[in-house]
Amino acid sequence: MIKKPVFGIQMGILLCLLVTQYSDAAYARDGTESYVMIRNEIDNEFFIAGERRSGEYRFNGTNVFSKFASKHVSLGYVGAGSSPMASAYRYYDIKLLSPNIPTPFQGNRCMTSGSACSSSGLVAPKLMGNDGAYGMVRPASGGSAAIGQSDYVRPILSDNAYQYFNNLPVGAVTDIVFSACAAKNEYDPNRGQRCTDQGDIKTSTDTMRVTKLAQLNLKSTNALQELFVDSNGNTTVGLGSEFCSEAFVEKQNGVMCKLVNYDVTGAVHDRFGVGLRVNEALLGGLKIAAKDLYYSSNTTKWYTYNKTGYTSDLFKPNTDGLYIFLTQTFLRTLVNSNIDLQNSQKFFTFQIRNERYVQSGFYDFTPSNTLLIRPREYGISIIDKDFVQNPTRSGKVGSTEPPIEFEYIVSTSGPRQANEITAQVTGPSHRTAGGVNYCLFSSPDNKIKVPFSAFLSYVDATGRTVKERNSCGDAPMDILPARWEATPWVNAPQEGSFYRTHLKLTFPMNETNSLFSLSGEDWIGVVRAQGEVKVKATWRGNDVLP
Repeated sequence: MIKKPVFGIQMGILLCLLVTQYSDAAYARDGTESYVMIRNEIDNEFFIAGERRSGEYRFNGTNVFSKFASKHVSLGYVGAGSSPMASAYRYYDIKLLSPNIPTPFQGNRCMTSGSACSSSGLVAPKLMGNDGAYGMVRPASGGSAAIGQSDYVRPILSDNAYQYFNNLPVGAVTDIVFSACAAKNEYDPNRGQRCTDQGDIKTSTDTMRVTKLAQLNLKSTNALQELFVDSNGNTTVGLGSEFCSEAFVEKQNGVMCKLVNYDVTGAVHDRFGVGLRVNEALLGGLKIAAKDLYYSSNTTKWYTYNKTGYTSDLFKPNTDGLYIFLTQTFLRTLVNSNIDLQNSQKFFTFQIRNERYVQSGFYDFTPSNTLLIRPREYGISIIDKDFVQNPTRSGKVGSTEPPIEFEYIVSTSGPRQANEITAQVTGPSHRTAGGVNYCLFSSPDNKIKVPFSAFLSYVDATGRTVKERNSCGDAPMDILPARWEATPWVNAPQEGSFYRTHLKLTFPMNETNSLFSLSGEDWIGVVRAQGEVKVKATWRGNDVLP
């Protein structure tokens, strides 16, 4: 908008008067902090563990909310005690002056404990700028607690900010300089308006010098391990990546498994701890004694699962993993409690708790390796033949293109083979008017949906390949006639065997139906789907134990 020169002169005079009038409303403070950068490669998440050297200056938190910590009310942020958004000054901008991080902030903190705050935990800006967040509006009423402390300058870090600090070397010193401006009157940043252009404003500038003490990377292995447990808690380590073994810990028999792989550079401070967490919802209220489960980083010093181990002790430079020890007592209770073991890979997780930051100091991370616990007496398991938990494949659609294939190992375990064994492909589906089922693949924006057939196949006892269509909606396929190889149980109080066979899942890429989307149009792009192959075994007869 072009203004007349005389108006420009008047504006210049007005700005000069404003600076004079509100000079005592401008804050400028300095502080220091040190931190450990944690990168979770498993879930692509980050956690900054600040040491909290000063009560005023804060640099801590994660880019996701904890799954199990009810006290986790704040995402990761940088901030100080300055508060220009007081009283009637509700409209504000926060700008990062240094370092140069594209789109550094998601908004300003509004803790979920505040009645005026949303579940997002932030005051969202009208404009997320390349250098800050613009046009935020603080909740109108309530004290500081009710508005989630959104009256303080505490911007929520973006993923770009986490990436920036993750990529810095250990020992790096960074000056984080950010300014805030709060106005009484609302303005529209999408029309080029800024808080600093308004007539009645308050401002602050904060500088925080942060030092990177250490880098901790939680590694993604995608590995898995079968554990078959009998009714007495005795365990047979099945197929998998061999990260479990029988062990004797704290005067108890059981199984020791390496659940987390990590590497660490630098010295981790002792202001935060790590603990083992059990998903009580999946365990159906199962009572677990403190000495039923243990965890360790060196397999020498063990913590009971309900105790917190300090990271300076656990994450040492000469260590590379977190181990869990499942006692025979725990395993016996588990398999005899009628708990659904199909979700055993979700039973355990680890939680970081930074006691210096009571609002943002929580973070749950998924184990690197997956435990598949199954009953040894009358159990069934299916795993990828390469022993990975989440196998992925890709292909191209065309008349001469090869199919996408997955290969699995199906195992049953019991005093004898099951009477009935079935397999079924599940996932997003489409059923035609003629009653034909297809697995449905979709583009990331869900605008393109493409049907694909799926087939299951096995080799039977005569060496013949049996292949049937099973496309995300078809009835389970009988796989009992497959060629099963028996392996007797070892060191078991009763006789029994593992029975194993191979099962293949195939998605043809050359079918005519897959050349067109559901709307009947040619398509180009990338489509995806995620599903499961579910297996079921049933034992019948008078010889079946209760």
